[in-house]
Amino acid sequence: MKKMHGACLIFAAWPFLAGASEPGPIAGDTFYKGKGDGWFWYKDPPTPIEEEEPIPDPPAVPTAQESKPTTEAAKPVGPAVGSVAWLREKIPQAREKAIDDPSPENMQRYYYLQRIALDKSQRFADVSRVITMSDPLIDESIRRSTSSFAANAQTKSAGLAQAELLQTLSQKVGLFFFYKANCDLCLKQLQVLKSFKYSTDFTIIPVSLDGSFLEGNSFGAYRRDNGQAKLLGITDAPALALAIPPKTAKIVSFAPIAADALRSRIILASKTAGIISEEDYRQTLPYNDTGYLLVDGMDQMPPELFDDSKKFTEYVRQQAENADRKSKPSAAAFSNDNFGERALGVGESSLITETLDYLLIPENSQSPTAR
Repeated sequence: MKKMHGACLIFAAWPFLAGASEPGPIAGDTFYKGKGDGWFWYKDPPTPIEEEEPIPDPPAVPTAQESKPTTEAAKPVGPAVGSVAWLREKIPQAREKAIDDPSPENMQRYYYLQRIALDKSQRFADVSRVITMSDPLIDESIRRSTSSFAANAQTKSAGLAQAELLQTLSQKVGLFFFYKANCDLCLKQLQVLKSFKYSTDFTIIPVSLDGSFLEGNSFGAYRRDNGQAKLLGITDAPALALAIPPKTAKIVSFAPIAADALRSRIILASKTAGIISEEDYRQTLPYNDTGYLLVDGMDQMPPELFDDSKKFTEYVRQQAENADRKSKPSAAAFSNDNFGERALGVGESSLITETLDYLLIPENSQSPTAR
């Protein structure tokens, strides 16, 4: 009974003990709220956490880009205002806007932009005239005069020199005329050759590709083609080749050609064959052949010099002054591809000799009356 009485006292005091261990407005309520914990209702109080004072961040140092005003950082990348690239972009935009909405303001904006572009072009032309007339390396009037009286004098002098040189060449070389009897263009070419022979006294040797006589031929006996045209690369008529004894033939034209072009091509072919000198050839040109501005040291130029226009100009001038102008190739030196001697394979040199021998020997010819 005593044990039971003691237990009753403990249970009777339980609410007061629980209320003492947990603070709250009403101790009994705390006990009932925690009844789900069963016998493990007691909990150690949480360990207090010491709060550390936050360490302030160091002040941000603005970068070079961030220190710039926002308006400059947001500036769009594009061509400079007023430049050619800018005008090339804006003029079409202004024109289209004016077409869609032809208000006075839109029209004025378009024509103002157009005037700016024209003025830039005019300024370029004005400065270019000043620069070119003061620099002999780029002044084209040195080669061909811009005045009518001087240009006419150059043309006349070249014509006289050309006629004299052709007369001299007529004693050294001849002209093969490859034709077909049923060829209208061959008849036209025949008339040109008649006039050419009358003015130069050139020897013209007709060569028939089809073995027939050409009506109106006044050059005497003609030759039959026995494969000579193929050796010279001739596939159609009319065609002309310069006959240079004893074994050289140089194509002058694979097609019909006018008289003035015929004269100049014969002289050019003779020059490339070594029959006339470079000086003789230059005198027949209606301009001063000053040669090409081929600077041997250009391939050695530092690439960065191009970005500095002054240094670039000084470099080119220095190289041009150091180079021997006489050793520079003239314009004619690069013309061999069109009128040069046909490339010969192994054993073809003797065939060309036989070709010329056959075409030049009178007994291999046909009478003009032969049909």
